[in-house]
Amino acid sequence: MGQKGGEKRASQRSNPATGSGSSGRNSGSERFKTGEKAPETAKYELAGLVHDTSKSAQGEETIKLEKNEQFPPDPASNEAAYWVKAS
Repeated sequence: MGQKGGEKRASQRSNPATGSGSSGRNSGSERFKTGEKAPETAKYELAGLVHDTSKSAQGEETIKLEKNEQFPPDPASNEAAYWVKAS
């Protein structure tokens, strides 16, 4: 009976290919995707597009989000994007 629960937990682990997850081990380089909530109030920089890895972020886009606000899409293309905390 408990076997299925273990399998489910294993599938909920962070995906290294997307850089998502809540382990917080990659502080400073953790990426956040459009639609995710900001873990803290801070400035965030556009790091690239989610579905087109051949294109990098155009220009330097920096936004300020309050804790629990959702990360927006890329302002230039309105496509899903990755964001990183600005240093």
